[in-house]
Amino acid sequence: MLKKAWLWLWLLLLLVFGVQAQQADHYWQWGWGTYGNGLIEDIARFDWSLVNFGSVPDNQQTVDRCNALLRVNPNHRFVIRIWPISNQGRLPNNRYMATLWDYFYRPDVKEKLRDKIRQQIELLHNGLTRPEAIVGMTYLEELPQHFTSCPFKSRITQAFMPWDMAPFEAEINAELGHPFDISKEEDALWWGKKYCQYLNEMHQYMRSLAPNCKIIYWPATYYNTLDRADKKLLDTGVMPFYIKDLLQEGNCDGIFGYPNNDLIWQKQTMDIVQKHNCFFFSQISIPPRMRLTSFSDTVERARVKHPNNLGTFIYTDNDPNIHAWNIVPEFKGKTGLHISDQHRWFGHRYQVGLPVVKQVLQPRLFLSYDFRDKAPGDYVSVSATVYNPRNKSWFGGNEDEVALKNVELELSGIPDGYVLPPEANSPSLLRMETLAGETVMETTWWLQKEKNSDSFSPKQLQITVQANSVEKIVQNADGMQQSRSMNTEYTISRTGEHWQMISGGGRGPNFHLELESLRRAVSYPRLTFNKQEILYRDSLAPGDKLLLYPGVKATLLTSGENREIDVTNRLDGLLNLPANTLLNVTYDDRDAPNFFQHPLLNFKLVDGSAIQQATEQRKGGGDF
Repeated sequence: MLKKAWLWLWLLLLLVFGVQAQQADHYWQWGWGTYGNGLIEDIARFDWSLVNFGSVPDNQQTVDRCNALLRVNPNHRFVIRIWPISNQGRLPNNRYMATLWDYFYRPDVKEKLRDKIRQQIELLHNGLTRPEAIVGMTYLEELPQHFTSCPFKSRITQAFMPWDMAPFEAEINAELGHPFDISKEEDALWWGKKYCQYLNEMHQYMRSLAPNCKIIYWPATYYNTLDRADKKLLDTGVMPFYIKDLLQEGNCDGIFGYPNNDLIWQKQTMDIVQKHNCFFFSQISIPPRMRLTSFSDTVERARVKHPNNLGTFIYTDNDPNIHAWNIVPEFKGKTGLHISDQHRWFGHRYQVGLPVVKQVLQPRLFLSYDFRDKAPGDYVSVSATVYNPRNKSWFGGNEDEVALKNVELELSGIPDGYVLPPEANSPSLLRMETLAGETVMETTWWLQKEKNSDSFSPKQLQITVQANSVEKIVQNADGMQQSRSMNTEYTISRTGEHWQMISGGGRGPNFHLELESLRRAVSYPRLTFNKQEILYRDSLAPGDKLLLYPGVKATLLTSGENREIDVTNRLDGLLNLPANTLLNVTYDDRDAPNFFQHPLLNFKLVDGSAIQQATEQRKGGGDF
């Protein structure tokens, strides 16, 4: 009987510990991430992205971008890089960012940093449509850079006063009770103690504001701690503390690691993870200069099967050495790569976010019709355009996957009182074997009003599109009249970019184009519509907006000013956009090809007749 009781107890313990072990498995909890730069549709496919305060503004602009990502992928998550130190320091050496010693010896700095931390966390927590999407935080990145002078970067053999400590030499010496000497082990360890105190206080404050977020310490790959048995204090790149001093309960939850090669990965990351049972995530660098092994080997390290491996993110950038031995093979010898090329190649290679990509690449349907003032016997032209947005960059360069196969376009609903006369129309169901990428399929049906009908509604007009391996699209009319309008607002991300646009109909001369420079100046921007070119012979500074009018007319609205300057004399070519017509648009400029970290320009067609119509409606005292 006693043996049986022990057996039951043993089985119960196995069950309990088995459940606990299962609950403790956090492998790939965050998953595939990205550093955060790039186009919305490229970032949204990833499981998570970094919000890099210090590089992105801590204002509504960043909130709007994050919410745009959530609209495309509601399951997308964010890790916040907290960055409170900008413009809080007094030294040009680190661009006037608050230093470690500002925090301890300038009484106002501590509260300023806390205020900024709170502002950055609350900005996203209160502004996101899904605040629970915030899953992690780091304090700065690549520490001890940015907020210290990195005095332990080189082997220390003699005394010197680091530049960030020099302004507080008297205070430091008073606290120590003797002149600070970084070459003495006692003083070096004191430096490490202050470093850990600073970070622990920051991490604790961050946790008080976001208790459900994992907080990760992000060291630079160059640095080690005293945990390395093969390193010793004052050696090159050895920080004077043990990692346990940061991983104490209530401080941070884990570390950031670099899978650059086996030695770095094992000594700087996995040894610490195994010893302290802490969380970790990592960075996969696409540029070969940032890796010491092949790209595939780097990815395999980052995907190590460990229950505390939260995930990894890719870092994208161009590398001038396009023939490096360890370059991604698909990029070897190629120049002018764009951030989207790298995101899409990686996503396709490792099958990241395919359901999101499928949604992003759905065929797009655009309608044009006008049911207004129609009497029995009158005709209504219903034009439909199907656009295939796919190109080979989404499919690893494979052209075979770009085309839509067996496309069907159907007039699937006709409003009451209208008929489709067969003698005047193509069939209601049209079939096309192949629709190539970035091309359109167009048709027009002529509906005839047979009689007045009390049950008539324009919403009864329905068009359906389907093709192999895509979800069926059903679109109903919206209102009594609609003009086809495709890509009339467009984000240009690089020189040489091309897209297709339908300019709508019925506007006459009442329109203009806006070209707004975003993050950097652009020189001699040129737009080509089919074969018609219009060139601006000057530069647009960030924030400048060039307004192009029909014929030969242009004005410039410079950043920060509320008046337009006539710049018609800087134009070559003229603007003549036919209404309701498919146009092939190309943008280029005279700047050298660049790996743009942000969109380059906003392009927008502004319909003046629509604005005038809205103005008249407001004058009428309606619901505006």
